Amino acid sequence: MKNCVSCGHEIKADAKFCPFCGAEQPSVASAETNASPEVEASTQETIRVEETPKAAPQATTPQAKPISPQMEALASSGRNYFQFLNKNTLKPELNSQEVDFNGLISFVLIALFTSLGLTHMFQEILNGMTGGNSPFPIFIEVFLWTLCAFFVNVVALYLVSSQIFHKGTSFLGAFNQIFAPVSVGVYISAVAFLASFLFSAPSFIYFVLILLPFALVNLSFAASMWDSSAKPFKAERFYIVFAAYACVSIADYIVARIFLSLLASKFDPTYFIQYFMNSNY
Repeated sequence: MKNCVSCGHEIKADAKFCPFCGAEQPSVASAETNASPEVEASTQETIRVEETPKAAPQATTPQAKPISPQMEALASSGRNYFQFLNKNTLKPELNSQEVDFNGLISFVLIALFTSLGLTHMFQEILNGMTGGNSPFPIFIEVFLWTLCAFFVNVVALYLVSSQIFHKGTSFLGAFNQIFAPVSVGVYISAVAFLASFLFSAPSFIYFVLILLPFALVNLSFAASMWDSSAKPFKAERFYIVFAAYACVSIADYIVARIFLSLLASKFDPTYFIQYFMNSNY
């Protein structure tokens, strides 16, 4: 069915004339021919779009994961510490006024490498005197004793500088004042630890490598004490530094006695005597 083009009445699809008004009706072929140019153009455009080949998908390059702020801060701290270490190794800075963790890191590293070197060098003696047990617990005790020996110097410098010389030194700054000039001690203690794998028995050279960081720390302590004295104390600062150094030596002696007494309680002294008699004769 279709509608008349003149009156709009519904008529048969194949009717050539309208039975109501008599108007002639266009054929189906002519209606298709007279289709609007807009519809034809739209149809052709749709065909062209469908015939256009689709572009191949581009390969996406994987992006690197961003570094977390914590890792960046850690890497930056490591770079800053090695710059601090190398600068003070080449040109030691006495009485450093920087307040950061670099001196504290050197304090821990020197004690760590020294303790590792001592326990590894005397591993045979420690194993024999402790009944074949691992010397690892002994390492912990040696490490704590070394920390205490160095820590006494830091406390003494902080108390004298802040309470007697009135320098306003912070506790963290006291670590830098002592351990910045002895940055080379970090490398010396690391070499001593590596040398413990090369020497089959303790030697004079090895004892020098082990004891040198202790000597450097004591020297830096005395020099920092002398340099940090204020003007009113210049006349008697020698006696102040001497008294502080004597107190530190007494404190180190007490700590060493406690450490050795704890160490001796774990050892069999007969093995120690036998070991040195066999090595000497």
